[in-house]
Amino acid sequence: MSSGQVQLPSAVIIAHRDPDIRTAVRRTVENRTRIYAECDTRHELEEHHKALEEGVVVSGVDFPDGDALETLIRLGQVSPLPVVIITHKRSLELVEKAARDHVMAYLIEPLDVNELLAAMVLADQRFSQLKELREEVETLQQALEERKVIEQAKGILMATEKIDETAAYRSLRTLAQSRRMKLTALAQEILSKHKPE
Repeated sequence: MSSGQVQLPSAVIIAHRDPDIRTAVRRTVENRTRIYAECDTRHELEEHHKALEEGVVVSGVDFPDGDALETLIRLGQVSPLPVVIITHKRSLELVEKAARDHVMAYLIEPLDVNELLAAMVLADQRFSQLKELREEVETLQQALEERKVIEQAKGILMATEKIDETAAYRSLRTLAQSRRMKLTALAQEILSKHKPE
């Protein structure tokens, strides 16, 4: 992959306790993406992560004020960003456990700049795919919830008006159209009116 083909994420947080590694990462990416922040403590990493809406985190594991993995996993549950971890071999097992969260790629020290660029691109792509899958799941869950409400409203109409399922659905749809309402909103209104006291 040539440097002209590499499309990096829009911004990067560089977090590592070793100034030489931070410098190597910065020099590798500085003309290719915006460096949002550079830090050497877990606390600073947390603050910058909370503030960045879109981009990638390139981080070490061990900081003077604690382990970054738990922090990154916790932050990923609230405001997820793709993460590339740079670690030494003795931390690799921990990183592999974290890979089920937002740690999308990891590199073993010493740092290879070409591997770093590839890992950043890969992490960003994997993260986008994961985000799309989650959005699809949320859409499906919403559709199931809406379907459930409509089915319950149909059941109420079938019982109160002594009609079959087809007629109940037709009645719902006609009423929703005449009142310029979404079918789900009308179904929810019917359920609210027939809530048991």
